[in-house]
Amino acid sequence: MTSMFRWCLATVLLIALSVFSGVGQDAHGQREPAFRVIVHPSSTVESLPKKEVSRMFLKRRTQWPDGGQVTPVDLPESSDIRRQFSRTVHGRGVDIIANYWVREIFSGKRVPPKQLKNAAQVVEFVRDNEGAIGYVNPGAVTDEVKVLEVIE
Repeated sequence: MTSMFRWCLATVLLIALSVFSGVGQDAHGQREPAFRVIVHPSSTVESLPKKEVSRMFLKRRTQWPDGGQVTPVDLPESSDIRRQFSRTVHGRGVDIIANYWVREIFSGKRVPPKQLKNAAQVVEFVRDNEGAIGYVNPGAVTDEVKVLEVIE
């Protein structure tokens, strides 16, 4: 290869990287999550820290700030969205969370959130139940539910 060819190839690769590196990022260059946390449309909560969202799905926090009952729903353990949610929000894999629930059930403390088959069922459940919270892929969000901002 000539040095001119290498230079052109390197330049083309750098341009391609700069163009495609913005995929999956918001206007501020931040990576967008692969999921959205959704709540009932009447919820007055706009955002919650990631730690609080985790506590809701682990049923360690059972009430919303207004005193209403929190009702989390999960996707199946095999779901890619659930795996990404678990890693991002809980900081642990789905298998670790499944083990947590085994311990909670056997100790008589808590039962896991209801598991729904797909994102459409999660949206429907959250839409129909005040206090509900779920997560879905961004394309599944409708105007029938409210997206909750999850902050660090």
